[in-house]
Amino acid sequence: MKTKITGEIGNKTLAVDLEIDGTGAVALIGPNLTGKSLVLRCIYQRAQSRIGRPLQAPPDLICDVEREDYLAVYVDAYRVVNQLYETAMRERLEVIRESAKFIMDQVDDIEIRKAGDAIDRAAATIEKVVSDYQFMLNMKRRADDILVSEAVALLNELYDEWSRKAEEVRAEFRDIFDDFFPLVISATADGFTWTDRKAGASGRGLQHLSAAFSPALVALYAIYAYSIPQETYLLVEEPETHAHPLMAYFLGAYLRRLAKRSGGRLNVIVSTHSYDFIRGFWSEGVKVYVLRRIIENGKILLKVVGQWQGEGYVPGFSDIYKLL
Repeated sequence: MKTKITGEIGNKTLAVDLEIDGTGAVALIGPNLTGKSLVLRCIYQRAQSRIGRPLQAPPDLICDVEREDYLAVYVDAYRVVNQLYETAMRERLEVIRESAKFIMDQVDDIEIRKAGDAIDRAAATIEKVVSDYQFMLNMKRRADDILVSEAVALLNELYDEWSRKAEEVRAEFRDIFDDFFPLVISATADGFTWTDRKAGASGRGLQHLSAAFSPALVALYAIYAYSIPQETYLLVEEPETHAHPLMAYFLGAYLRRLAKRSGGRLNVIVSTHSYDFIRGFWSEGVKVYVLRRIIENGKILLKVVGQWQGEGYVPGFSDIYKLL
């Protein structure tokens, strides 16, 4: 699906001219402020069906997609660190809802009852749009159980493949290899369940996650996105968030394989600053767009300047440190 963003921002010294093909497995690389997030938000906002937090449209920009009959799932793994604050906010929202219900039960005035009902519904809506747990339950309700099994089997297949490789490497590397994807999570009626494969430990009932769970959270979004039986675009801001380099590499390989195995049902588009993730994500047929800020006609222009084709040099990621 072709996506194009054009226009000027603010005082018109910043122009945008970005175009990508978002089909299959796609990565966006480039420095900060080059438009990677704009592309993800464009695809998300134009979808007929969305799972994720409300996002404002890019100001003053024209966002064109070929069509809009798809589901978009937006993931920002950095937000796990906000979950403790969200827990406190949900407690206050519950107080607001209880107060609204009290008003509706005690007052006969129809207009006041309508206002109380509106407050209750608004608080319930706010609670739903701030919780990764609620998003996961929403996705799980849409998922096909057979497709969930396929996605989990693919995770286990990749995990076992790497475990076999770990047995072949020198002993001093074995412990590092063994920690590439320690945590696996799932969403249940009473919260997240978790399993530490290396330690054999597990638990359930988590309502919020620490930063250590970020890669597992991205993997769970990917599992459920794969399992929804309609064309889906999984849009991930920096999936390598809080991940060890080897874990980032593993996650890149897993997202790529899910997109390929889906046969076109799942499209994965990521913005990344990680050399390790992009090496795992890359394979023949994967599109990696290089975005830049360049000076053109006296303006700063955000544009795609080419595609990385899997060479040893990744623009902006490799060799630059030799100059420093």
